[in-house]
Amino acid sequence: FFVFLALVALLLGAVGMSASVTMFLNEQLETAAIFRCLGMTPREVGQVYAALCLGLGLVGGLLGALGGWAVSAAGIEKAARLMRLAVPVASVVEPRALLEGFALACVLALGLNYGKVRAMARLPPLDVLRQRTARLPADPRGWAAIILVGGLALFLYAFAKSNRWAASRSFTLALAGSTAAVVVLIGGALAALAVTARVWPVFALRHAA
Repeated sequence: FFVFLALVALLLGAVGMSASVTMFLNEQLETAAIFRCLGMTPREVGQVYAALCLGLGLVGGLLGALGGWAVSAAGIEKAARLMRLAVPVASVVEPRALLEGFALACVLALGLNYGKVRAMARLPPLDVLRQRTARLPADPRGWAAIILVGGLALFLYAFAKSNRWAASRSFTLALAGSTAAVVVLIGGALAALAVTARVWPVFALRHAA
């Protein structure tokens, strides 16, 4: 149960991190365009921002490891006092778990954002500087690949932690179904708001404000 709960928290963190990096890259379009005008190739620009994403993963992994150890140490001590355990309980840092957290943070930070970095590096610099392009272009194929690879990685990671094919399959399918339901609900709400905006413009203006 705790393993699956940790996976859900990991996915929520990955979504938040991906959204934050997308906002950051949208703000860096002009900077990337200036790099291109100064003679840098798209590959070099991509390497710069890929390194930034990797650094973000390293910092996130470090903060997550330190924060997780502090929370677990405080929680174990508190639980030992409340349950009055006679057996001494201590929080120990395992190098394998620490390296696993670092590797997972780096893979997520780089894997989820690599397609965005490549798309930003390939944008024509004049279109960006003339404000013809204000945000990263949509990449349906990239998102489809991320979803497929992410779902497979989630299933394999859940199996590695639980050693149960059935539990890993059920967890992956349940999470995928819940995510699809949320996406459908959000899309329906946005579509309803668009229809309302066409029918009652005053209503849409008040609620948008």
